[in-house]
Amino acid sequence: MYGAGGGLLEDNISCTGNSVWGNIVKVGRDLGKIGITLPSTVKWEVGDGKAILFWVDIWVGGRRLRERFPRLYHLCKEVSVGNKGAWRGDDWTWEWCWRNTPRGRVMRDITELCNLVQSVQLNKNVKDKCRWELSEDGKFSVKDLRDLIDEKTLGSTGRQFATPWCKSIPKKVCVFIWRLFHGRFPVRTIL
Repeated sequence: MYGAGGGLLEDNISCTGNSVWGNIVKVGRDLGKIGITLPSTVKWEVGDGKAILFWVDIWVGGRRLRERFPRLYHLCKEVSVGNKGAWRGDDWTWEWCWRNTPRGRVMRDITELCNLVQSVQLNKNVKDKCRWELSEDGKFSVKDLRDLIDEKTLGSTGRQFATPWCKSIPKKVCVFIWRLFHGRFPVRTIL
């Protein structure tokens, strides 16, 4: 599910052919052109930490830890959240294993990282869950994504003139109605 750099929908992901993942990557790039980044619509709910990649996934602080702490990322190997510490009875203790001994400016980053992850409570009896942030129930739906696309492309009037997804209406009629409501006809008064 991850690209060569670990993230979703990165530029270095090959998407040749008609594979399912290749199509998802292409759609993700197209959405990025209108300001929608798919990784930002997915959040992790931490349980035991085994399914969440510590540095790559967005699980604490609203962004990837590798972007927030790039110096620390290069000092540490990628592992899951659940492999960054140990259980002592029912208590979770964070443990750090660095490639080189941290010193200098990196020490400030370590303090900030420790303060950030201390706010997360792992639960060894619960599996991690991926949550779709665009819906109240946390489950992905095409409708929620469509609403976001309409909001980004149509602006504040998008709700009342949303792009129709009615199969009983021909597509060219839907396009005609959209163009009519948005003044997008090439007529002499507009030109």
